[in-house]
Amino acid sequence: MPPQARLSFESLLGETTPRHSTTAKEAPAVRPKGPGPQVESKPAESRPPPQPSEVRPRSTTARRFHIKRRALAFSVAGVALILIVSLAFLRGPLTLPPLSTTNTQTLTLSQTVTTQGTGPALQVHIAIAKNPVSPGSTQVVSVIVLDPGGLPIPDASVHIQVISPSGQTDAFDVSTDANGNCSHSWHIAASADNVGTFQVIVSAAKDGYQSGRANATFQATTTPEG
Repeated sequence: MPPQARLSFESLLGETTPRHSTTAKEAPAVRPKGPGPQVESKPAESRPPPQPSEVRPRSTTARRFHIKRRALAFSVAGVALILIVSLAFLRGPLTLPPLSTTNTQTLTLSQTVTTQGTGPALQVHIAIAKNPVSPGSTQVVSVIVLDPGGLPIPDASVHIQVISPSGQTDAFDVSTDANGNCSHSWHIAASADNVGTFQVIVSAAKDGYQSGRANATFQATTTPEG
């Protein structure tokens, strides 16, 4: 008998019935590989943010001290100014003389200017006899000196200054009577230098009172007196 081919049975893994093989060994079936083992990914380690560099605060102590000193200086200056003004008021009112203006009235009541002294301030009033006046005629200046209550001051020393339009100054000294009155008259020369505005400055003084002062003006024109 001729030799019979050997029958071989092979079984694959996972098969229950053997498979008949008529040829040489068949390549074994390749099983698909399943997914490999999964590797757990570790989350990236969180690192704390870098710390900001420390900033040193600027020292402002010196500047604040400078501001305080300047404010203190202003405060001291303000207090000193208040004290000066207060002392000036305690010594009596101080009023500057008015500017020279053309006066068309015969009677001139001038503002009183007190000077430093003790006691109440004297009030001085001036009356001009002629306004305007013609050069070559006589002018009369009358003065009355009163206390703050309006009572006349007798025996007060009165100093009268007359300044002509050309700038020449004449001075006269008189005293008040029992009614506080005094006057002075003088001749105005007929000259072109005496045409214009005359200024009259009167000051009065007496013991126990603050000195008083007053100003007045009158015009000298070539127009005949009315």
